[in-house]
Amino acid sequence: MARSELARALDELQRELRPGLAGHGFRARARTFHRRTEEGLVQLVAFQMGRSPPPGAAELPGLREDLHGEFTVSLGIWIREAAARGCGWGDGTRVNEADCTLRVRVGGLSGDRADLWWRIPRGAAERAPVLDSVRERLERDALPFLDALRTRTEILARWPRFAAEMDTSMGSPWRVVCAVLHAERGEREQAAALLRQQADRAGGRPSPWLRDLARDLRVPLDGGGAQA
Repeated sequence: MARSELARALDELQRELRPGLAGHGFRARARTFHRRTEEGLVQLVAFQMGRSPPPGAAELPGLREDLHGEFTVSLGIWIREAAARGCGWGDGTRVNEADCTLRVRVGGLSGDRADLWWRIPRGAAERAPVLDSVRERLERDALPFLDALRTRTEILARWPRFAAEMDTSMGSPWRVVCAVLHAERGEREQAAALLRQQADRAGGRPSPWLRDLARDLRVPLDGGGAQA
């Protein structure tokens, strides 16, 4: 299939998935379905087309895959106050998957942490089994995951466990995100503890960005009271 044919085929697949996602409050925009669950909090289900390796670059299984003609589904959560401090991008007017504060691919929710891609179907006969497979993943894994994280309170309570069970390398460090949320609630001791844990993961030497963030949140990285 030519690129435009692949795009049209994925468009058709998304059209058939739209009613089910609309039933969960998601609205479609291009390759993204989004819903606002709390003021300043947006959740996304995003469809991403695969790319071929750059011209002249050989495919390297596990490192540089040829994903032309395939697609995957990514999930994202954009949080306004975290994005304002470098954990995400934008002002929430038009949120894309790459803007999100917390991100994960749907394959990372299955327990085996596999990076899951589907072949874009070339016709109606091929589309039916792909639709069934994507719907199963959305209903079994993606939507329950997002439903469990509809509010900041739920994110603070549940994200640490989710982070331990899946690959969250696509998003901002979860300890930093949760530190921002705690600080916004006035819970500066919890915020400081998480920022220190993040610094410890880098050998106990916080980056300039982490120090600036701690200063902005008015929480200490080195012990003591809140920073002025």
